[in-house]
Amino acid sequence: MSEKLKGQGFDEAAHLQAWQGYGEAVAEADADEAKRLSAELVQWNCAYQRALAIRECTSSADEVSAKAP
Repeated sequence: MSEKLKGQGFDEAAHLQAWQGYGEAVAEADADEAKRLSAELVQWNCAYQRALAIRECTSSADEVSAKAP
């Protein structure tokens, strides 16, 4: 992920901290913080999927490579 997103300002340490913070927010039932961190994590996940040529970034549909017919 770091290699594929290095030109987009991806910070691996900050990303790992966001995952940690998200887990803590969920455990503490801090919905606002969990929502904020979730949006950040989704942003990078979708950027990574675009870098891998996955056609769309969604949790509700099959994700297929742009190379698929």
